Formats: sequence, C-alpha cells, structure tokens
Amino acid sequence: MSTLERVADIAGGYPLDAAPDVADAVEWHHLASGVRQRFRALEAFLADVYGEGRAFDDGVLPWRLAFESEKFRREVTGLVPPNGVRIQVGSVALVRGEDGRFRVLGHNTSVPSGMIYHSEYPSRLLGALRAAAPYGVADPFAVVLSAGEHPPLTGVDLVEGHDLSCHQNRVYLRGKRQVDVIYRLVDDDWLDPLHFRPDSVLGCPGLLNAARSGTVTIANAIGNGIADDTLVRPCLPALIRYYLGEEPLLGAVEPGRQEAGLRLFAVNDGTNVWVLPGEPSGG
Repeated sequence: MSTLERVADIAGGYPLDAAPDVADAVEWHHLASGVRQRFRALEAFLADVYGEGRAFDDGVLPWRLAFESEKFRREVTGLVPPNGVRIQVGSVALVRGEDGRFRVLGHNTSVPSGMIYHSEYPSRLLGALRAAAPYGVADPFAVVLSAGEHPPLTGVDLVEGHDLSCHQNRVYLRGKRQVDVIYRLVDDDWLDPLHFRPDSVLGCPGLLNAARSGTVTIANAIGNGIADDTLVRPCLPALIRYYLGEEPLLGAVEPGRQEAGLRLFAVNDGTNVWVLPGEPSGG
C-alpha cells in the first residue's frame, strides 16, 4: 500500500481539489519568499515572547496579548532550543483573491498535520529534527510521538506516550535507548501531566524537565501556540516590520473566509527554510 493509500485509509479519504490553483515559477518564488519571511518573523516573535519581550516594551504589542492568552506557556519562559529553532515544521494556508493574488488565511506553528504523509518530504523533516538535537549529540535518535495511528516516517520510530519514560531528566524509549529529539503530534496540554493536564496519558511525565535540562529537544517547541493565536495573526505585518525591517510580502484575507485553496509547509533546519506544497486540509 502506498503512502497516500495509507493516509486515505486512516483519514477516511484523501482531499483533492477538482480545480487546483496553479502557480507559475514567478508566483511560486513570491509565495516561497513570503512564507520564509513570515516564519522568520514568527521565530523572532516566539524568541521574544519567551525571552526579553522587546516588542512589548517597545509598544508594538500589548503585554496582555501574551499573558491573557491560553496558549502562552509560562513554563517555557527562558527555554532556548539548541539551534535556536522553535518551528521545525510550520504550515501556511492561503487563498487566491478576486484580484488573482494569494493571501494568507492562517498558519500553524504548533502541531501542523499532513507533513508526515508526503513520501517525498521525510528527508527534509528528518534533517530538521537531527539539526535540532541537543548540543554535543553526534548521532541523534529521534522519535515521532503520536496520539494515535499515523503513517510511519522513514528512519524514525513512531511511539506513543507509554513507550517513553523519564529518568534523571533524560528521556528513554522503552527504558533502554535515550531519545534526543521528539517530533510531537500531541498538543501542549497533553504532553506532560506533571506540568499540564494531570489526566493526560498521551504524553510522558517529565518531558518538560528534560527539555529544560537540555537533554532532549521537543519539536515543535512547547508554547508555540501563542504565535497561532487569533489575536496575534493580525499583528504579523507589524511584527515583520519590527523584527525584520521589511515590508510584508504576503497580505492577509478579509475576516470570515474559512477554506484554504493552497497550503504550504516550511521546514527549518536552522540553516535553510524549505518551502514545500501540501494539501489544503489539515492544520
């Protein structure tokens, strides 16, 4: 069974657009540049909101935008990922307006779905995960933490919460092999019952302590959800100007538009940001 057939079997069908949007080379270059710009700004914002908070002190954003958000995680304040990347994989949903231009409907920097399904993308994703490993790890061991059935990612063990355990702030697979990178398909609330939902059986107690100790990297980073907050999204143009000193390359859609016509992934290995096409559905 092919990867797409497995996805269709798991998801109850694979979405295909009867009239797909087609972008020529010039338009694709513009889209890819705009997506890279957006994620550079989002990385800077996440580093700032869990770090110095310059954008808040300078009046670009109000402090209440972070502190009143349910997606802000005080538990990871001051936690800096080894290679500085918090969004190993992100997605952007776009629609083509009546004027023919693509505009951004939304983005996902937390747990974007769908990337793992594309058979041509595992090498990019695996490279980003290995690059995110803790300092000094020469041959990183990565796992995919899933809450249920997902197609396997070539070269990476697919695990559930009960397969992992923490001992002395280190994470182990079935009590034997130390885990260096966890690509999680589980939301923040369910990752670590010691710090978040105490009734969770989807994650593993002690994951956050291990991440704070620098022995494991969780990708995407805990707390990224603040960048996906509906109150933050309208601020992206201002954040791009503030952090990057550039004008936004991609505009946003008018309120009320729901369905995306195009979805792109951004994969960041700390050196390059790869922009790849994906299916319109998903998060």
